[in-house]
Amino acid sequence: MSDKTDVADADPESIKLLRYRRTDGSTEEESLTVVAFNTYFDFKDCFHKQAGNMEYVKDPSLMVFSVILNSLMMAYTKFSKKDLARLSAVHGVPLGSFTNAKKDVLKLRLEAHRCTVDCETTVYVFKSRTKPRQVFPSGFYSVLKGIAPDQTAKQTASPIPTSATSPSVVRDIMQETPEPENLNHLKVLDDGTKFNVIREWQARMNLEKIDPVVCAVCGSRVQKSKTYIVDGQKIDLTLLRNDELPPAVQPTSYNFIAYDRAILNAKGLITCNSHLMM
Repeated sequence: MSDKTDVADADPESIKLLRYRRTDGSTEEESLTVVAFNTYFDFKDCFHKQAGNMEYVKDPSLMVFSVILNSLMMAYTKFSKKDLARLSAVHGVPLGSFTNAKKDVLKLRLEAHRCTVDCETTVYVFKSRTKPRQVFPSGFYSVLKGIAPDQTAKQTASPIPTSATSPSVVRDIMQETPEPENLNHLKVLDDGTKFNVIREWQARMNLEKIDPVVCAVCGSRVQKSKTYIVDGQKIDLTLLRNDELPPAVQPTSYNFIAYDRAILNAKGLITCNSHLMM
């Protein structure tokens, strides 16, 4: 039996792989839908079979298999930059500077790579996710056109359990109830609603409301909309006095006597000479 699946037999909706179930290196051919692959699995590791740790096959949460790199890159779209760097190292793809290299560049290099004899012994390890990720297969509906997916599309989007899916994942798939899509946020607003949104934004962002001012009592700098202007004559300012202050340190930036010797911040007063609005 060949160690790799044939690209010519590849199905764009599924991926064929040779799965390892025993440490002796024997394989079984299996097929997994692309949607299920991206929804329920995360990349964990890859290595050459001769030097790798085949003990991975003993872990039921792991899927250990061999497959053509090109088929893997087309089927699985959730590789991180670190994952792509690991794949590049095993396949001998020049990595360059990992810090400066972009994820898309690493992906393109792997897709353009022509595997050698050494690559044929590569073993891939994927781990079952505890929480399925949301995957939207292409072609079901267009957001720009506002076409909601029909029931057939929803059924297709729900991956069918295969023999390559772990028992716990199969149980989750069977118990999962698809939730109806809520696309109300994609509807185009009418002119009246648009104008209301603009008016609300203008009211909230009015300079008179967001302009910073100083509180005369505490001296903090806050937005004008969060402060109040009060009549100083109706407030007992003696609560803000400190009669122990020596004359040398008493405020001079406003009429200290007119404001009942209260300790205030002059920047928060409407007028500094008379006991009025503040």
